[in-house]
Amino acid sequence: MINTLALISASLIPALSWLSYRYLLRDTRRFALNRALLLLAMSGSLILPWLTIPTLGLNRLPLSIQEVVYASLPEVLVGASTSPVSNLWSPAAIIYLYWGVVLLLGSALLLNVLRIGWQIRKAKPAEFQGRKFRLGQRGQSYSFFNFIVLDPDLMVEPDQLLRVLAHEEAHRKQGHSADAVLAELVRVLFWFNPFAWMLPRMVSENCEFLADRASLRALPGLQSYARLLINSASASVHSGSTRALIAPSFEHSQTKRRLIMLSNSTTPKKHAIRYGMSIVLTVLGFALCACSKQDKDPSDLLAQRNRSENSARQSAGEQSASDEAMRAEEVDVMPEFPGGMNALMEFLSSEIRYPEAASEAGTEGRVIIDFVVLPNGSLSNVNIIKGFDPDCDAEALRAVKAMPNWNPGQKGGVAVPVRLYLPVVFALS
Repeated sequence: MINTLALISASLIPALSWLSYRYLLRDTRRFALNRALLLLAMSGSLILPWLTIPTLGLNRLPLSIQEVVYASLPEVLVGASTSPVSNLWSPAAIIYLYWGVVLLLGSALLLNVLRIGWQIRKAKPAEFQGRKFRLGQRGQSYSFFNFIVLDPDLMVEPDQLLRVLAHEEAHRKQGHSADAVLAELVRVLFWFNPFAWMLPRMVSENCEFLADRASLRALPGLQSYARLLINSASASVHSGSTRALIAPSFEHSQTKRRLIMLSNSTTPKKHAIRYGMSIVLTVLGFALCACSKQDKDPSDLLAQRNRSENSARQSAGEQSASDEAMRAEEVDVMPEFPGGMNALMEFLSSEIRYPEAASEAGTEGRVIIDFVVLPNGSLSNVNIIKGFDPDCDAEALRAVKAMPNWNPGQKGGVAVPVRLYLPVVFALS
């Protein structure tokens, strides 16, 4: 299961990658090395959030100290004159929002791929000097994995046809479509990061530099190639054609920059410093993500110490159930209050009352209560792991202990104990 903190940390990787390329590598001519660094950053940002990296040292602590809070329920807000309500910005609500946007953007990406496939299927097969391709819409020449689609107007000008074909063949042979798809997946997964939206353009730009260089090596003639770039860009604008976003295209908008990068193929030695700095930034992004992917959270140790002190007062049977409680990511079905989350909020509305003494004193704060839902649905080890006022703490604890049996969590079709925690906020305003 993906970790929220790791997801946010992993979003730093495309951000650092974009900044590194934009301000350190963009003016260099080692396009293949630039591509390798971009691919490394994109692949890492997509893979790392899903991995679990063992914590060094913490796994040697006693089990009672290693225990962690396994899953969070939505925060409950208690006012002096109002009933408790679920916080709209609870962890669950944020998770639903995140995955909703991911689903929306992912569907749009899939439709884009299907649209490209449909255009390729409609394109007419053609051949020139033994080289096969397809003829698509006017003003569009692009490649998508093993398919090349060219502007039909190029058929009347063999020299231009060969140059554009060499360019698109470079895209195909070097697998630039995979780069574009990876960049789009990064944008989908990290949609909340503005740098993820700018990264696909950088990746596309570098792929165009690589294809331009390969095309010139196959058919030398910088001036002829420059004229072709200018004419193709102009024709594309005047025809109003719009190429598919993830298909590397000859009609790239940054014609001037492509010509500048082709005019000089040398890379000054001082640029080695830039690559060193870029590698440091990439490693830093990976390190931050790795640190957040710990299977135990060190920040919980103090809370666990307080809970272990309270749990020491419990019976041996209850302590055993606590030790065996499973993590949220280890179960197939999470425990559920009878009737669902709305029913839980209604129950708490009828149970929790703002203590009169705390209300008169203007006392406000947050209580965090944890408990274990046992395989039979009953609650065990109900403890306060963080409190702020004795009266408010006692009221929240009383309400949780009054809850009826839950529907237990399951793993592999078998009921298992699962630990949950419930934040309760007492606020007068």
